[in-house]
Amino acid sequence: MKRYGRLLAGLLAACLLFLLATLYTGQQLASARAQWLSQLNAPARSGATWLTLDSGLFHQRGELHLSLLDGGALPTLLGLPPQPDLNAQLAQLGPLELYVTIDSRVLPGRVRHQARVQVTRGTLGQLRDQGLLQIQEPQLSWGDGWGQDGRLALSWPGGRLQLDDGALTLDSLALDWQPDGQDGRQLAWQLAELTLDQGDDRLLLSQWQGELALMHQAGEWRLTRCASQLAQLLRLRADERLELAGADFTFGLSANKHGLQSVVDLNGQGRLAAGVLQQGSRRYTLEQLDLGLALGGIDVQGYQALLQSALTRFDQRPVWLAALNRVTRSGFQLHLEPFHLQLDNGRLKASGEVTSRPFDMASLTDIASFRSLLQGVLELEADASLAPMVTDSGTLLAMQDAGYVTDQAGVLNSRLRVVNGKLSANGNAIQW
Repeated sequence: MKRYGRLLAGLLAACLLFLLATLYTGQQLASARAQWLSQLNAPARSGATWLTLDSGLFHQRGELHLSLLDGGALPTLLGLPPQPDLNAQLAQLGPLELYVTIDSRVLPGRVRHQARVQVTRGTLGQLRDQGLLQIQEPQLSWGDGWGQDGRLALSWPGGRLQLDDGALTLDSLALDWQPDGQDGRQLAWQLAELTLDQGDDRLLLSQWQGELALMHQAGEWRLTRCASQLAQLLRLRADERLELAGADFTFGLSANKHGLQSVVDLNGQGRLAAGVLQQGSRRYTLEQLDLGLALGGIDVQGYQALLQSALTRFDQRPVWLAALNRVTRSGFQLHLEPFHLQLDNGRLKASGEVTSRPFDMASLTDIASFRSLLQGVLELEADASLAPMVTDSGTLLAMQDAGYVTDQAGVLNSRLRVVNGKLSANGNAIQW
């Protein structure tokens, strides 16, 4: 009896400890929610309220009401650094009002959240009532404790947004955002299909998936790796059709081979299985394309500025030039790995390398001043059947007579070399 009594007492103590730990975790959740609401209310153009629907020991449920006067407050709410240009663009979205139902499952040291965006209320509900939006409920999930900290997953069955002259249709999107175990983050995505119709134009993306890695260093997020696979891209216009299939792309950023922290090396690989371009009566067919590029010794701050400009300031030329100048002041080395292009009427192969001395963009007065900075070599090999696509027979014959191009059993070859801006082909000088 004593043994069973001890066992029963131990079980009761374990149950009591389990309940106390669960209660403590629930209190921590309530405290974290209060802090979260305070952060959501901090930006001047946003407001958030919380309505508790269930406050049980193992389950808590509530409704979050988020109101934004304009989209410019979104970066601040997401914890991103201020970006005046991006904020100005987002501000044009106008007021936004969302209702989100959040279910939280509580266990000792672990909380699992499931959020559902209500599509019948707020801004989404207004768009639905106006017939401008058809949407299925997006769902979010994230957790705290037991290895779930910092992980966020989005599942969206899709929807359709009516535009002034077309429509945007999304079919099944999944996102997964999680820590990488160090100081970085990883984002993976899967998109079943995206269609944009504007007037007579149509853009279709099918079966697009990929992942990217971000590293947090010196107070900034840096893109260090990206991989993307796209099954099909289709672009239709009034008199043009572009279709690409089997597009794979990888990109990597690494510390410079000399160990310098201020410069980085970039490497990229791309592959395209097939492509068709139809322009009126003209048709171009691509059977395969393989491409590899490497840039060495790139100023890391310049790289960051160029990437940021591409995402948020693509229409501001002075910003682009300032960012590009950060790169060119360190010089650069461009390496073209064997480039293979297989068309239906022939094959093209190229490889080579070009380097530049450090220079300031303001010092360039014309093309000749830029050419004087370059050193490099480019090897070209192509089937003679491709020549009519770029030149006529008379010009090709003149190039062969000058020694710029050689013909070896139907395969054209040329070795281009540039030294201090002076160009030669197969050792013969070219005026350019």
